Amino acid sequence: MPHRQGPSEGPPLPVCRRRFLARLPIPLFRRGLGWVFGGRLLLLHHTDRVTGLDRRHAVRARFLTSDDGAEIMARYARRRPRTAQHLCASMELPSKGTDAAFREAGRAIPFVRLDAAPGYRVR
Repeated sequence: MPHRQGPSEGPPLPVCRRRFLARLPIPLFRRGLGWVFGGRLLLLHHTDRVTGLDRRHAVRARFLTSDDGAEIMARYARRRPRTAQHLCASMELPSKGTDAAFREAGRAIPFVRLDAAPGYRVR
């Protein structure tokens, strides 16, 4: 008996179809129908830094936990300590420049993770 592929085991969609499906929410957002996605997607509108053209991407947004925020802030502070110190000062968060202080600041900052739509690669 031949092996049958399940729905997740099938060949990947061609790039043109994946791109079409990933960009499908954009016209809905433009027509004011973003509520259809139930708050899971948002339309990110930005200017391309190379070409200067307007770009739009439907991205999935989710709030991170305070523990995740603490870890993100601590990693960021290790890579860029002065910038992290200035960020905390501008948000009026106490920071002594220690790892524990940056973690505490990260717990107070609401972090949001933006993911590209499935099958769409962000450059």
